[in-house]
Amino acid sequence: MFIYSIFYIISKMKIKYNSIFFMFGLCTTYAQNQCDIIRKVLEELTSNTIDFPKNKESLLHCCGVDYIGCKGNGKIFNIELNGDILNIKNNVPESLTQLVDIERIAFINNKYEKLTIPNFLNKFPKLDTFEVTDSQIFNEIPESIGEIKNLKSLVFVNDNIKGPIPESLGSLTNLESLYLENNIISGSIPNSFGNLKNLQILTLKNNKLGGSIPTDLIKLKKLEVIELSGNALTEEIPEDLGDLDKLRILDLSNNQLTGSLPESITKLKKLEKLYLGYNNFYGTVDFANELPSLKEIELNNSGLFGILPNFSKNVTKCSFSEQDICIEKKPTCASTDSPCTPELHKKVEEFNKYEKSRKRNEGIFSSSKIIISLIIIIIPLIGIVIFLRVYKWYSLKKENDLLIKQIERINSKNLYYDSEITLNDLDFTKPI
Repeated sequence: MFIYSIFYIISKMKIKYNSIFFMFGLCTTYAQNQCDIIRKVLEELTSNTIDFPKNKESLLHCCGVDYIGCKGNGKIFNIELNGDILNIKNNVPESLTQLVDIERIAFINNKYEKLTIPNFLNKFPKLDTFEVTDSQIFNEIPESIGEIKNLKSLVFVNDNIKGPIPESLGSLTNLESLYLENNIISGSIPNSFGNLKNLQILTLKNNKLGGSIPTDLIKLKKLEVIELSGNALTEEIPEDLGDLDKLRILDLSNNQLTGSLPESITKLKKLEKLYLGYNNFYGTVDFANELPSLKEIELNNSGLFGILPNFSKNVTKCSFSEQDICIEKKPTCASTDSPCTPELHKKVEEFNKYEKSRKRNEGIFSSSKIIISLIIIIIPLIGIVIFLRVYKWYSLKKENDLLIKQIERINSKNLYYDSEITLNDLDFTKPI
């Protein structure tokens, strides 16, 4: 149909037929050259001969296979290297970069044990999606991946990738989704992630990441999903987490996070799923009253305690440790009653007293810090003022001493006058 459409358009235009066939020949040659390139790449990958079935509907006969995507203008834009279809035995050759219109490259279900992430992906000018799932990756994520400036989606899921997350990923300012889950990635979450201004989905769950949650993540105002579960993250949740007002899913479960939840969490009015279980938090669950969009909440062994609100029918899933958390009226999301004991009420009351005292002390400490800061600023200023005054006094004294010496010199040489010249006799408006 594509070929017939071209001839129909041309028939409506006053173009000589020899020019028409010349142009069509160039187009066909270009298309078939792409198929030749991809065929050679696949043969190198699999060590097998590749024959593409003919496709009458397209200029590219290689578009007849499921793992190659083509556009109507005769360009290959998508390659999906599926291990269930292709028995990959080698790494991707750099000759693939001749296909300059590639927008998506995917590796799926590849078990070749020495498969590496190519370090020439930055040579694809239109590449916006790179995916590797259920494959065995031999190397770490290369620094060069941060040079793919048009990348919007980066996926490494269940690939046994080791090593740290490269800082260069923070250069992918067009990135919208980042999936690095179910690997063996270690180190910490790079602070450079704060530069990913278009990021909407951040999934780093089930790795070996440590350290704290970077406060720079709060800069990512488009974030809708944060999944960091199954790591070894420590310290407290950033205080300004509530500034991510588009957040729908927050999963921090199975870590080693501490402290109480920040008060700003109540600003997450669009939050639908909250998972905080299996951490070392210490604080109450009062925040749950302020999350109107909540549908799922999981607080098992989180360290949190207190009295949960009577959830609306929108909450379809809830789980928590009954010895630490209770609900006055059994909600539809819970399978059993969780009565509120006097001991739990007392624990909540003691914590609230502690929090009031802590905040009061923080206020005093903050005031002290302000006073100390002012003192630190004022003392040097006073020192500067004193120095300038002393310097001015010393300069005037020096000038006076110089004048006195000049007067004495004049008097000693003036033999014609009986009286000596004094300071009062000098006219300082005239030069000496």
